Amino acid sequence: MAKFFSVHSIVAVVVLAIAFSGCKKEDMLSLDDEEFIFEYAAETMKTTVITNVRWTAIATADWITLSPAEGKITARMSISVSENTGGSERSADVIVTQVGGEGLSDTLKVIQAAK
Repeated sequence: MAKFFSVHSIVAVVVLAIAFSGCKKEDMLSLDDEEFIFEYAAETMKTTVITNVRWTAIATADWITLSPAEGKITARMSISVSENTGGSERSADVIVTQVGGEGLSDTLKVIQAAK
């Protein structure tokens, strides 16, 4: 009886191992925030890039600095803006994109008040 049980246990473990070895982890990439609103002064805020893939980030305006601008896993990213000395509010996007793979991406809107 003990031999019967152990043979069946081994077969069950092998069947489960084969079944789960075919499961592929699904790629994901998202930002913890959708929008940051800054005062006119130079300032930094942080968001989290939630991911299990390699990623890169760009800002669509030169008054925004990102650190880090790339990564391999979930990470905190600093978004810094320079002082807005202009007379009007300004806005731009921070776009985080998967490197290779399915081309996943997410965007954070950055708005900065006028002085």
